[in-house]
Amino acid sequence: MDKLIQEIIVEELKNILVYGTLKNPNTAKKALGFKPVEHPINIPNKEVDDYNTYPNLEKGKKTVHGDELKLSNKDVKKLDNWEEKYKRKSIELPNKDKADYYSLKKTT
Repeated sequence: MDKLIQEIIVEELKNILVYGTLKNPNTAKKALGFKPVEHPINIPNKEVDDYNTYPNLEKGKKTVHGDELKLSNKDVKKLDNWEEKYKRKSIELPNKDKADYYSLKKTT
């Protein structure tokens, strides 16, 4: 029994909020290599602005219809590489989950 327990590796999944192009299942599949399970979630007091065709989550007065993905660290790294114009930030979702989302890197 101890050997079995040692062989089981439990990895905590990371919550990722997607609100733009990664909401499209085909785009998410290209980025990850598989179609992730999506959990729809509404984010109040936010807006999606398009900077040169790149969507970005901003403070606002609307509700953003996003998806919460639960991904392994390995899959999050795939998204980090895919979202090269973005950096990961943290947010608390209305369901009280903590999640990361991709925010457009600001250029000066």
